[in-house]
Amino acid sequence: LDYNNWITPQWFEHVQFDRTPLLPVLIAISYKLFGISYFSAHLPVFISSLVVLYFTYKIHELVIGLNFRWLSPLILITTSLWINYTHLATQDVLLVAFEIFGIYFLLKSSEDSKRYKVILSSIWIGLCFFIKTYMVVIPLIAICPYIFIYQRNFLTKNSFYLGIILGFIPLVVWGLLSFKIYGLDFFYGINNKVLSLSKNNTFSQPFYYYLWNLPVSFLPWTPFCLNGLRLIRHNCISKKYYFIFIYPLLLIILLSLFSTKIPYYSLQAFPFLAISTSYGLLEFSSNLNLKKKRILNKILFTILFIMI
Repeated sequence: LDYNNWITPQWFEHVQFDRTPLLPVLIAISYKLFGISYFSAHLPVFISSLVVLYFTYKIHELVIGLNFRWLSPLILITTSLWINYTHLATQDVLLVAFEIFGIYFLLKSSEDSKRYKVILSSIWIGLCFFIKTYMVVIPLIAICPYIFIYQRNFLTKNSFYLGIILGFIPLVVWGLLSFKIYGLDFFYGINNKVLSLSKNNTFSQPFYYYLWNLPVSFLPWTPFCLNGLRLIRHNCISKKYYFIFIYPLLLIILLSLFSTKIPYYSLQAFPFLAISTSYGLLEFSSNLNLKKKRILNKILFTILFIMI
């Protein structure tokens, strides 16, 4: 905004091609519209958070049903990690917003394959690449089994590929403009960043990192989430349960294979874990007899006493 440069990502006046500039551009637009302030800086992430909550609500409706569909977004916004990162002006919630948007329309178009829904089910791929570059490969791999097993007809639809092409247009335009000014520096910068993260670095962690970090990050709902995943595993065989059981687990496994492990990478699984949690919570509540209630009260009061 200071230098009227809407193409080049800068870090204290130095060109730095370690990431694409979509979020900085959105923040700069917000500054231009509402003035430079904390409110303006956080507005794109705040809107992204609302988008995630809305589509969490809608996916709950598609997968579990109309009852208590408000519960899943409520669970999501009360997890510790989500609260933290919706208060930061960073890329991660924006990435989740585009991913869950695409997954919702992928589920929706399996019921009603209208052209525009099929386009929207694939347009997110290019847009996510423009946010977080190669990070989009992980959710894409996690979604592929669903497409190959349940939605193979998508691979023959021109509108599916049209959505992919449309999604990549902003990235291609930015790449051409950057190439015109800086040559291939933008390409080398992004690739070098990914290569450095894939090797041992400050953020390298052992394979089992998310086994303890994710349950802690998802507090206070972790016990009900585990219960929900257990119930879905035993009771549900419908294809629509793929995204609240297999998809988040695949995401975590794929993230665990990557050398760099940071808590906010797992945010991509949180909306779907929230839906699993609501499933487990509702099942637990409906089967709660007097004896279980007394045991639960004792456990809760014990935990409260220890916390105090």
